[in-house]
Amino acid sequence: MPVVIPAGSGTPGAKRRPEVQLVRSAAIVAVLVLAQPVFAQAPETRAEALRQQRAEKAQSLTPYKPSGLESAMTVAEDRAIAEDLKKGIVRARKDPQNNINRAPEE
Repeated sequence: MPVVIPAGSGTPGAKRRPEVQLVRSAAIVAVLVLAQPVFAQAPETRAEALRQQRAEKAQSLTPYKPSGLESAMTVAEDRAIAEDLKKGIVRARKDPQNNINRAPEE
């Protein structure tokens, strides 16, 4: 059985219905508009990529919260220092974070 192709379909000069053209045009515009932010997010330089990573990390930062054991050790150390002060013993307390950025003691 031969395949019958309607006249005008698939030919270069054939006119299409306006509804079909409108739908296709709207689909093309939608794809281009939605794809634009994807292309805009790609960093052009390594510095820009690092800047984006720092910005994302800054949004998710939370303050340091010591664990239960660390909190208990700090309380015990504070009590020991208080007892020593009552007895007249003075000793320097170590920085719990061993901060290497602080000014050296003279």
